[in-house]
Amino acid sequence: PDMLSEQLHHQSVRKSIEEYTEQFRGKRLILAIDDLFRLSGIAFTLLAYEQLLEESPHLGKNTVLLQIGVENFYERSGDFELVCRECAEICDRISARHPNSVVYKRVPVLPSVDRLALMSIADVYMNSTVRSGLNLRPFEYVYVTQKKGVVLMSEYNCAVRALSGCICTNPFNIS
Repeated sequence: PDMLSEQLHHQSVRKSIEEYTEQFRGKRLILAIDDLFRLSGIAFTLLAYEQLLEESPHLGKNTVLLQIGVENFYERSGDFELVCRECAEICDRISARHPNSVVYKRVPVLPSVDRLALMSIADVYMNSTVRSGLNLRPFEYVYVTQKKGVVLMSEYNCAVRALSGCICTNPFNIS
C-alpha cells in the first residue's frame, strides 16, 4: 500500500490520470487487464460485454470496455496467436455494431503508471480468468480507485476468496 500511495501521487501518474480522464470523458469505464493466454478468459470478458450491449444497446453510447492484453511469451506460440486473433475478431464485431464501445490494446508490458492511472478512473474492474494463481490486480484496483468502484471477478480467480465484496461470476456463463 505504501508503494502504491507513493506512485499514485507521482507527477507522471497524475498526468496520465488527467489524460485518461479526458479520453474517456462522459463514459463509464470497464477495465480489464489480462495476460494473453488461453486460460486468462479474455474472450469470456469480450463475449459477456458483447451480450450486454446486444441486450441493452443504449449502454454502448455511454460505456466503454478497455481490454488490455499483456503479451505472454511463455505461452505456446500457436495458442498465443489464436488468443490474439480471437480477441481482435470479437472486438471488431463489437465495434461494427456498437462503435466506440470497446478498446482493445495489445501491449508487451503495461507500465505501472498507466495501470494505476486507469485503475484510478475505472468504474468497473473485470476479470474472467478460467484458471489463475494469485492475481494482485483486483487488490490494486480496490486500493487505488479514488471513487466507489465495482469488481467483477471470476469464481476461478484465487483473489475472489479474499475480496468478499466483489461480484463473483462464472466465466463459462456468458449471460
